Amino acid sequence: MRHIESYQPDTNREVEENEIEEALHNAGLNLKAPRPETEAYKRLYAAAEEYMRSVLNHGKASIPPQFRPDGENYFRPKPKMINPAEDIRREHHNTLAKLLFGKPVNELPRAERDKISNFSAYLTGHVDYVDQW
Repeated sequence: MRHIESYQPDTNREVEENEIEEALHNAGLNLKAPRPETEAYKRLYAAAEEYMRSVLNHGKASIPPQFRPDGENYFRPKPKMINPAEDIRREHHNTLAKLLFGKPVNELPRAERDKISNFSAYLTGHVDYVDQW
């Protein structure tokens, strides 16, 4: 009977850290992460960064000039906030859904949508946004 040695990892080799894999795990997404240094990895990382950038810019709405308060327009309707950042945020969220699930975000259950947002927050270091969607 031959003795088979157990596998010993090469301790001299530097292990590549897969930040996406860790963020997916933290967000509760049971998906396979792309390997670091691949185009898929770079695309997904960039999409998560763009999404979080748009989330951070989301609150920067503007009031159209015709609805800015001037003290005399008491009976005008309340201004509708114009927020192009919201459309951009949705676009980036949709891109992430397609990269991760191969589907548009509106075809996913709410829980999965929130996990996509959590994934971006974990990956980009904005953990204070986790579960705040």
